[in-house]
Amino acid sequence: MALTGLIAASEPARDGGGLRATLPLAGDTLIEYQARQLAGAGADHLIVLAERIPAALAGAIDRLRRLGLAVDIARTGADAAGGGR
Repeated sequence: MALTGLIAASEPARDGGGLRATLPLAGDTLIEYQARQLAGAGADHLIVLAERIPAALAGAIDRLRRLGLAVDIARTGADAAGGGR
């Protein structure tokens, strides 16, 4: 059975310097940490809900893909419900 995880990555960091999802945590970014937790729980597909994809988020997504996790990006909730792109 395939499991899909959803991570919202649109919340700005409090310092205004980027997205909260790209803040460092446990040697990676918050989104990478969350994605690894989802993968550990059995998810093999991840949908990232983000209105914009700054360089730091794109880099984190690329690293997750290189680890073998299928990652799709959704710009809206309706996109996410459809499975992203």
